[in-house]
Amino acid sequence: MRTALPPRLAPRPLRRRSRCLFDWDADDASLDAVTGHVGTLTRTSSATALDALGATYTAPHSMARWESRALGGVDRLGLRLSTDDLTWTMIGPPRALSIYVHCVELGTRTTANAGLLYLGNNGVTGARLVLDSDGANYRATWHNGSASDSVTLSTGTPGTGVDAELLVTLSAAGVVSLSSAVGGTEAQVVGATPRALPSSWGSGAVVRANRTGSSGTQGSTWLRRVKILAGVTTLARARTWV
Repeated sequence: MRTALPPRLAPRPLRRRSRCLFDWDADDASLDAVTGHVGTLTRTSSATALDALGATYTAPHSMARWESRALGGVDRLGLRLSTDDLTWTMIGPPRALSIYVHCVELGTRTTANAGLLYLGNNGVTGARLVLDSDGANYRATWHNGSASDSVTLSTGTPGTGVDAELLVTLSAAGVVSLSSAVGGTEAQVVGATPRALPSSWGSGAVVRANRTGSSGTQGSTWLRRVKILAGVTTLARARTWV
């Protein structure tokens, strides 16, 4: 007796979709973004992380270190990054956009020039958008290939082991801003000097986590979510937008 359904009647697996320009969620336990951007992780040596029971395990070189942490009383999956270099295929040309990052601070904020998220090429030339640290707090820089403007948070500083939400926005006029939400407290700083948007990013640009360019200073973080949305938005909207 035939038990299999004809192909057109057989149920198809559900695929998550996103309205974001880019959407990576650690809950998927995949390096690839929901939006189809392919993720590539490299690390030249083995490194450790914690499993779901809190025991330390060792991951071979270039193996993703998935790690469970309790956030708000709920166990969440994240990706442990320190000596790791994680890149995704690039989004479209420069435009008004918002970058949302949810992470746990493990050393990036206190390491000067350590990268958290970067849109640009390996050589750090041409147009690029940077979320990194000045050694004391998070900083966002927009460089249009000719001139740049940076903003640095003075409040909303997460301690080690504390989760933080960060939002970098770039307006159509080329104004950069940086917002944070830590422990229910929000802070924002807005750039003073517009830098006009060019027609393209630096040649060979990618979306990169944990460093600026291919040889920049690496951070130390637990990455939970990265979203890039069209247009300038708020932390509250970016948090829930899918």
